[in-house]
Amino acid sequence: MRSTNMISFILNLDFLYIASYKFSTPWSYIERDIPYSMLRYITNGKARFKVDDKAFNIEKDDIIYFPEGSSIECYALGGTLEFLSIRFFNSSEKMGTGFSNQHLPISLRIKAVDDNMREVFFEILSAFNSQEKGKNYIVLGQLYSFDRFAA
Repeated sequence: MRSTNMISFILNLDFLYIASYKFSTPWSYIERDIPYSMLRYITNGKARFKVDDKAFNIEKDDIIYFPEGSSIECYALGGTLEFLSIRFFNSSEKMGTGFSNQHLPISLRIKAVDDNMREVFFEILSAFNSQEKGKNYIVLGQLYSFDRFAA
C-alpha cells in the first residue's frame, strides 16, 4: 500500500516556471524534446498533445504531463486554446536516490480534474507572481500536492 507522502519523500522537485498561455487556431508546437518536466492544465479549448509515441485529445479541465526528456508535439483543435504550464526538474536522480524523472508515477493524462486540483494550479501561479518572501516555499508545497495523481 502506498503512503500518501511517498512521492514527496522520494522526489526532490526543482520548480522552474509557471505561465498562462492563450493561442488561437491555427496554433501548433512542432515536435521537440524538452529538457524539463511539464504539467499543463487546460483552462479553455481543445488540443491534441503527443508525448513520445502516445497521443491524447485534451479539453478544458484536463491535465497533461510531459516527463523530462520526452518528445512533445501539440496543436489546437479549433477556437482558442488556453492553459497554465508548470515547468520543473526532478533532481532526485542527481541525489543518488535511483528514482529517475522518467519514471514518475503520474498519469500522462488526467481527465476532468476536480476543483481542488484546479485551485493548486492557480495558487502556484499566484504565489509565483507575488512579492512575498516565502513564495518559493508556497510554490514547492503546492507542486508536491500533485502526488495525488500517482498511478
